[in-house]
Amino acid sequence: MALLTDAEIVTLEDLQPYETNVVGVLTTYEIDAANKISLATEVISEELLLHLLKSGLSDPQHATRRLLGVSSVVLTGTVQRWLCLETLAQIYNEAYNVQLNDRFKGKWLQYIQQTSATRQFVWQYGVGVVFKPLPKPQAPLIGLQIGLLPNSELLIQVGWTDVDGNESALSPAAAILVPDQSSIAVSTAEGASSAPSSAVGWNVYIAQVGADLTRQNNAPIPIGSVWVAPDAGLIQGPAPRDGQEPDYYVFDQRRLPRG
Repeated sequence: MALLTDAEIVTLEDLQPYETNVVGVLTTYEIDAANKISLATEVISEELLLHLLKSGLSDPQHATRRLLGVSSVVLTGTVQRWLCLETLAQIYNEAYNVQLNDRFKGKWLQYIQQTSATRQFVWQYGVGVVFKPLPKPQAPLIGLQIGLLPNSELLIQVGWTDVDGNESALSPAAAILVPDQSSIAVSTAEGASSAPSSAVGWNVYIAQVGADLTRQNNAPIPIGSVWVAPDAGLIQGPAPRDGQEPDYYVFDQRRLPRG
């Protein structure tokens, strides 16, 4: 799972299952989707932080929670649903204010109601938190060099790893067209100086366009190092995991350990 503070945790594609015509509304009434997603994320981040602060010692990170903020909160399915509904409420609030259309008012009130119900479900289900947050990396840096790879179009993503083998959500994909008799060199955009403090290495995942991503390194790549595709070519390694699972849940003033 991604972290709440990762980039692009809600996209238009995430909103469409709830509201199939959301793109049409955004386009017709010139509503900035990125702005609404940002506002919704800010609102929900503040509510989650307040909830964690009120949870007291049931949050094992309570002593440093004000410093951590929501950087260790995991984007569980329920929290993402809450974000989507809050975003839609923000969108239809603006659409109603622009048009004063009762249909948009109805949508706005509907999403406010659903947002409230989902918020209560999050409190009951629990807020997932990790001890060692691994933020999503930026898109990797890629260079071409002489090698033995065949002509191919590749998509490349990277993910941070920690000492326990946990992995972050993957970076945005970087694409490159590799000519015959070439190779690629991949590095993290953050380098060694800006890597997360909890990271001890990183993984590289590569796929030909239209195929599934697979991990290309057998062991985590040291931070600050460059990975170069071997002359033997790409391998069919493990598929990526879905980011970090919560280490514990904070809910109803109690703690539920993972497992």
